[in-house]
Amino acid sequence: MFDNIKEVQEKKIKKAVEEALSDAEISDLEVEVEVEDGEAVVTISGSVESKRDKKDVLALVAEVEGIDRIKTSITIDEDEDEEEEEEEEEDEDYEDDEEEEEDEDEEDEDGETKKKKGKSYKVQPGDSMWAIAQECLGDGNRWMEIYKLNKELIGKQPELIHPGYVLKLPKV
Repeated sequence: MFDNIKEVQEKKIKKAVEEALSDAEISDLEVEVEVEDGEAVVTISGSVESKRDKKDVLALVAEVEGIDRIKTSITIDEDEDEEEEEEEEEDEDYEDDEEEEEDEDEEDEDGETKKKKGKSYKVQPGDSMWAIAQECLGDGNRWMEIYKLNKELIGKQPELIHPGYVLKLPKV
């Protein structure tokens, strides 16, 4: 009986990930889902054209509900410097701490509602690393801690974060 529940959960998550990728017109990636001990782990493999595409894939998959960790084995087709190629060949592991705390909605000065989930934060239009650190950690000067936790997603330019990224946050 528990195997059936696990199988249904795996199929549901796989379908949601594949639909998110399809809606974004991203194809040629293999999606595997494994639920073990109540933890849903999604593995994405295949190749994309650029590092930006890889980041977009990770941001899309991170938005799918029910995923606890994302593992990637995504290669990049275009030529990049050797350091970046070596980084891409390594398997990466991302964790989503959404379960630890309930969702909170906060209203900022402009009346916009921003989502905060547990120990993660979904980037909104106009956000900066400093503003996120100020809002979530109470000290804008702690932006580098957020950057270090999310360097694989953000890349080498922390000033270039995009709406939809789900950033892990350090402990307050």
